[in-house]
Amino acid sequence: QVDSFTGGRPKRRYLQVHIHFPDPQLRCEAFPRRPGLRETPFKGMSDVRSGASSFDAEYVVRGESADQTQRFFSDGVQLQMNRIRYVLGNDDVYVSAHRGRLLVKKEFPRHGGVEQIEELVGWALELYDQAMLTRSGSIEFPQHQTINTIDQCICKVCGDELLDDVVLCRRCKTPHHRDCWLFFGACSTYGCREPEFMVPRVARPAPPKQQPEESAPIE
Repeated sequence: QVDSFTGGRPKRRYLQVHIHFPDPQLRCEAFPRRPGLRETPFKGMSDVRSGASSFDAEYVVRGESADQTQRFFSDGVQLQMNRIRYVLGNDDVYVSAHRGRLLVKKEFPRHGGVEQIEELVGWALELYDQAMLTRSGSIEFPQHQTINTIDQCICKVCGDELLDDVVLCRRCKTPHHRDCWLFFGACSTYGCREPEFMVPRVARPAPPKQQPEESAPIE
């Protein structure tokens, strides 16, 4: 659901994207720090440190449960908040999870049109994808790189076989064609949407072992 309203002093126009979130118990919010800001937290909520010093320096983070709030505002959610913040000609953004609903609010220019609305909705959905990753216990991403072979794999974007110019998702290691990754803009795996890729190392055949020279028989 998308709606808009005008409020604040001076009055500004805001666009809100509401997305169902499957955790009605989660209550948290984050918004940029402003000089002189002394807003009172909602009842039952208090200031929380996200664990990322740069994010905590730029944003006010509040929640009912410190552990759940820190888990929700993961690196991926923080990255997406920063992306939304510095677009559309202003640096305003507000994200909250409350009563099973994720809210992404952004100051919206009065000259903005349908294209800008679609972009904001897309960014909000990417933030939702990152937030859902914090809840998934079934998707495990390797902490250390391992050696895998890419043989008879299919690119999930175009459906063609991966023969050359292959890149891997930095997070889940799903292979893509480089051009397909750049076209899609992120990992195509549902629930991942990692924006960065890595180039796999190509395994080369080992050189043949040299046979030791046979010593001439001693007569």
